[in-house]
Amino acid sequence: MTRIPLFGGIELGGTKTVVALGDAQGNLMYQARFDTTEPVSLLAAIAEFITEGTDRYGPINGLGV
Repeated sequence: MTRIPLFGGIELGGTKTVVALGDAQGNLMYQARFDTTEPVSLLAAIAEFITEGTDRYGPINGLGV
């Protein structure tokens, strides 16, 4: 069985950050919203989101910021 490619996206805003994983067919698989805080905490939250998402749905083929 061929796996549909999975992609991630990160939208960094002044007050909120939105992260999402979706497939090449346009299906949103997993998403989260975080308050935009200091970089260390925000990057840790994004990394945890990506780890949980790839554990659940498989490896991502690309990531856009």
